[in-house]
Amino acid sequence: MKTTLSSAFCLGFALFSLRSSAAVAQDITPGDEKAKARTSEHTRRKAEEDSAGTKRQFDRILSQAEGAADLFKRLDTKATAWSDTTKALLTNEEGRRIAADGTSLMGVLRIYQAAPVPADELSARTKVVDSILSDLHREAERPDVGFLPSDRTQDELLDNFYWARSQLARLSENETTLQTLVAKAPKLSDAAKARTLEDAIRDYNADYFSFINNSIIKGKSEAKEQSEQIVVEKARLAELERARDEADRLYKDTLSKIETMRLDFDLELKRKRAEDEKRLAEAEVRYNDLMAELERTKKLAEANRRVEDAKAEAKSSRLGLEADKTLDKQRCEDPEVKRLLAPFLAHGKYQPGMNKEEMLTADSKAISLSRLRSYGALEPGPTGIQKLLEVATNKPLQRPIDTIRTRWGFKPRLRDNSPESVDEIKKAQQLLNELGPTMVELGMLQP
Repeated sequence: MKTTLSSAFCLGFALFSLRSSAAVAQDITPGDEKAKARTSEHTRRKAEEDSAGTKRQFDRILSQAEGAADLFKRLDTKATAWSDTTKALLTNEEGRRIAADGTSLMGVLRIYQAAPVPADELSARTKVVDSILSDLHREAERPDVGFLPSDRTQDELLDNFYWARSQLARLSENETTLQTLVAKAPKLSDAAKARTLEDAIRDYNADYFSFINNSIIKGKSEAKEQSEQIVVEKARLAELERARDEADRLYKDTLSKIETMRLDFDLELKRKRAEDEKRLAEAEVRYNDLMAELERTKKLAEANRRVEDAKAEAKSSRLGLEADKTLDKQRCEDPEVKRLLAPFLAHGKYQPGMNKEEMLTADSKAISLSRLRSYGALEPGPTGIQKLLEVATNKPLQRPIDTIRTRWGFKPRLRDNSPESVDEIKKAQQLLNELGPTMVELGMLQP
């Protein structure tokens, strides 16, 4: 008995489940299934496109990091070689030849006075680039999740890349200048007895500072003698005060003379450097050309990035427009939309801007979207809303009457309507602006 009741209960429950499933299946229409499938496929393709774009950007950044790391290795090698060269030049035969020629010596002094590649900064920047490259290599080995380095990391990578490029360019310029100076330096009959470049630089610095110190001492002595003469001539305290002021003035004049002498000395140095500057002009041009090429490369890379971004944006916009167009068509069929826009969708003889004679021969059709625009009925603001109200109420207000077309029940003058009615009219204008082109495409409005 219990078995029979249990079997009957199970059979009844199964029948109920089958009926419920059938009812649910009847609620899902083929149109819903198609829309869901299309949305799912659109989402999948968009995700694939985004993933591919992110992968390309990651690979480009990785390539930049590898290039920067290679650039820093070259810079380290070149900086070490340059340090060895300049150190050896202080005592070798080439340095002695340069020391024997005043013009060549001035050119080398300029190179030695220029700051070398800072070792501490080179080491710190190398560590930063190596760290970024190591992180990128680790990320490349992991599963692809659409990761990209932050804008700050990318900017830091580019900053170090261009720094290394500029340092390499400066070292190359100094090498070219030094090679030119060595080539132009005179040959020595007995290089072993000639003065070394190190001694020449030391002597130059000693002469320069000795000249400055002697000029200062001489100026002070002259100022002191003149001050003593003034003190002797003035006996009273007031006169002594004035004498001290005069001595200060003379002291300043003397310092001015010393400054003039220093400037004369510098002018003499500049005259000797003029020929060397002329030789260096060609190296300067090459450096400027290199920097210009670097700037062009940067601009080209930026332009390529913008092209890729524009392509991706265009494709995304096209897909978005297609989706929006489908949604707009669905909105056009909405009963509430049709109700609110009934005076424009209904057929009649009057079109915005028509006179009585034109209406006599006009065909009965829906309102023209272009005539609504040219009439000003789609312009925002009170004037545009008033014109839209005149067309839709279909009542005499300085225009012919259309007795065929469906009418709004609002009053023909905007100021005579309630705030709620004005909101309805504004909503209708917004719908016409948003859905008008789609309604023309569907034949609901005239072009």
